[in-house]
Amino acid sequence: MFGFSDNSDIYRWRFNPSPLARSITPSIDRTNATVEAKIGGRTVPVANLQKDDESGLTWEFPFSDLNMGWFTGAVFDSLGNRKAGTIPADTKVEITVKGYLVAGVPRTYNYTVTVLADTNVTNVPIPVPKSSLANLSTRALIGQGDRVLIGGFIVGGTGPVKVIFRGQGPGLAKYGITNPAKKLKMELFQQGQASQKLGENSSWKLGPHWRLLQSYQTNPSQDDEPAIAATLWPGAYTTVLSGEGEGVGIIEAFNIDGDSTTRLNEISTRGYVGQGGDQLIAGVVLLQSKKVLIRTQGPTLANYGVTGAVASTSLRVVRQSDGVEIASNVRWADDPANAELRPGGSLAGFAPLNANEAALVITLPAGAYTALVTTPGAPGVGIVEIFEL
Repeated sequence: MFGFSDNSDIYRWRFNPSPLARSITPSIDRTNATVEAKIGGRTVPVANLQKDDESGLTWEFPFSDLNMGWFTGAVFDSLGNRKAGTIPADTKVEITVKGYLVAGVPRTYNYTVTVLADTNVTNVPIPVPKSSLANLSTRALIGQGDRVLIGGFIVGGTGPVKVIFRGQGPGLAKYGITNPAKKLKMELFQQGQASQKLGENSSWKLGPHWRLLQSYQTNPSQDDEPAIAATLWPGAYTTVLSGEGEGVGIIEAFNIDGDSTTRLNEISTRGYVGQGGDQLIAGVVLLQSKKVLIRTQGPTLANYGVTGAVASTSLRVVRQSDGVEIASNVRWADDPANAELRPGGSLAGFAPLNANEAALVITLPAGAYTALVTTPGAPGVGIVEIFEL
């Protein structure tokens, strides 16, 4: 349940249970649902109330109707569009939803949304998550079709966690990337019996959570790069980043929930694996020393109908602070450090299915690390995964 602005002269708001709640709730009836709103204890009108199975309840607040001390120096044109004026910081809107039937039982919901002034964005540090995995990132050469970059994330625990997903392409040019991806689009999906799209974005400033992104300083550096903020319940999710033509792109995930013990405990990246600058890259930030499994897939993907899978992979783990290589592997079974992956070992179920795929079981001190995947042969589609053990 939340309210959001689309940066026009209308504030559109929405009330809807999470996708998880909708999937387990026997029945929801919104026929007699009503919405009431107050600002500063005064009732304000709710316009264009809509009731939809997918969107839930949606309604609008025209700015002209909200000119009740909320704006400072508000000026409107003949059509009621706001021409000038600012919104005072920390304006609180109280919402009451009544008559919402859940499994035949009427429910009443009350919540408060704090609206900040456009000119009063306050930078705040990202809360330190209670889980050891804080930020995850993936980088690869992307395009359309099979060349999209796919980031997979497993949310573990029992409660929801707040996550920001950010895509970068054009902004990478300032870091020396000569072929950054252009015209990016990011999509977020919840995986299950049927994949469900939770959102998409092509320009972070046009999304509903642009202020949140700015506050945590996680917004992309360019207006034409995407970002999505979401509250995710335990389960499997994927972010898909596509672009026009072919170029280097990045997907990043930031755990911004300092209260939840729910965690991001696995990352998988599917993308193009080549040599040199065409390597597939996964990055991870560890808040404490942790044992992890880093696994690649190449030829195994052919078993799942993936065409153009890379025939072999090589893996390196690099410390980001100084670029020092921590470990490397080419054929997973040839490395004595991977004894736990062999038959009879405690991690045998996680072993790559093909001898030409690389993997590493390693304990890493707190810090930021990068897993780099290349191939000694012809390029193709591959996967790199990082598991928290």
